[in-house]
Amino acid sequence: MKRMSEPVATTSLKQMLKAARESGALEIEGAKLDFAIGLARLLEASQMSRSELAKELQVSLPMVTKILRGDTNLTIETMVRAVRAARGELQIYVAPAMSVSQQIRRSRAGAAITPVGRQSSATASSPSGRVSPLPSSVAARKILVQPPRTKKTG
Repeated sequence: MKRMSEPVATTSLKQMLKAARESGALEIEGAKLDFAIGLARLLEASQMSRSELAKELQVSLPMVTKILRGDTNLTIETMVRAVRAARGELQIYVAPAMSVSQQIRRSRAGAAITPVGRQSSATASSPSGRVSPLPSSVAARKILVQPPRTKKTG
């Protein structure tokens, strides 16, 4: 009896990555993870529990877990509500696309993408209020979750 061989995958990893890059899937997943990581850091800095966030957003605890894992496609409205509940602000920047080699050169030079209408800066406020280098992965995806800026009086 002749044995049927298992089908062999003809798509290489390189081809799959190229397709994901071209479709925007990598950038989408990266942005969701950037948001999830930023929100988790903000929750930690504000000493807010996941259950407190769930109550504030009027969602279930499993939904908050999905958000913090980057497993859900959130609306901007939900992102803003979540970040505000954690005593932060959401900033989304739109910038011209850069090739991978341009991003690498920029990150090696210590530069961040300059948001339209803002001064060039390679730093961001950390949850503790200190200024720290802006990670190139965050700069490349243009989504920042951070504590709100305080207005100076006087």
